[in-house]
Amino acid sequence: MRIGAPALATPLRGGYAERTITHAPAWGGLVAWDLLFNGITTGLFLVAAICELAAPDVFGRAARAAYPVALVFLLVDLASLVLDLGDPLRFHHMLRVVSWGRRCRSAPGVSRCTRCR
Repeated sequence: MRIGAPALATPLRGGYAERTITHAPAWGGLVAWDLLFNGITTGLFLVAAICELAAPDVFGRAARAAYPVALVFLLVDLASLVLDLGDPLRFHHMLRVVSWGRRCRSAPGVSRCTRCR
């Protein structure tokens, strides 16, 4: 092979050359609803808060009405997240095992490490 020439003029047979490496995520429709309701909740709350801060005399009533609507969307969002997990106890377990203490600097996924005390 000479210098500057392409290493392979023809693709390799076998290996990953003929395979699809990326796969579609195994998300269901509930994840799409979760993302939609999350965006609606965030946008509604932020717009209501900014409007109430900018001109409370003009937007005060509308903002106070928007907060409960945002809360309803948030609850629907959380319900779709829990239903997507399939088992509500998995969601409870996920909340229960969160470590709020000091994290290990050398292993980011480990909450408490004997080396970093």
